[in-house]
Amino acid sequence: MPDKRTVLTYCVTGIIIALSIIIYTEYGKREKRTPSVPCDYCRQATAPIAARGTLDDSESLHYLHAKSNGTLHSDAIKLKNSRYYVVNIKTDETQPYAVPELKQLLDLLGMTFQNELAASGLPKFRFEITAAMSLPDSDCRTALYQYGATADIAAGTYLYRGKRITDKNADTALYNSLIKLRQECRCVVTRQSDSNGYVVTAVKLKQ
Repeated sequence: MPDKRTVLTYCVTGIIIALSIIIYTEYGKREKRTPSVPCDYCRQATAPIAARGTLDDSESLHYLHAKSNGTLHSDAIKLKNSRYYVVNIKTDETQPYAVPELKQLLDLLGMTFQNELAASGLPKFRFEITAAMSLPDSDCRTALYQYGATADIAAGTYLYRGKRITDKNADTALYNSLIKLRQECRCVVTRQSDSNGYVVTAVKLKQ
């Protein structure tokens, strides 16, 4: 029969081992739950950009980021209708292609837009993309859109279950979504003076 001191030693050792397992397990869970730190686009962009709460960026800023973010036409990604937007190119001089960063930006805008809609009790409207990368042989090949980092986004009407919907609250939701992304320096945005739409250029992070 083991004496009392031996039994006590076994008990203490067992408790220490059990506590070590619990602490290690909980620490591992917390490590998994720790969210990743988002990239700081305002500091890590390939071209200078500062956070803003307005949608009136200059054309020169669009060009600056489009050039640093551009690609060859052969490397572009085709834009297709998604749960967030409908591709409806309305000019013969552009086609539905974009650099990966612009595709990612449009998807992020779509998610942000639908979250804003949900917060206002509205359905999941989709916005329209009306212009994207310019054709290599078009008259506007030297314009902003040649780089594939810029797109036009329509406002005023939205798509829902095959129908066009006009909703002022949806306009506000799209505006607020763009403001949020612009404040995070994820894009360069200008409201078009001749329409209700926006010109959006993606911002690229340094490699």
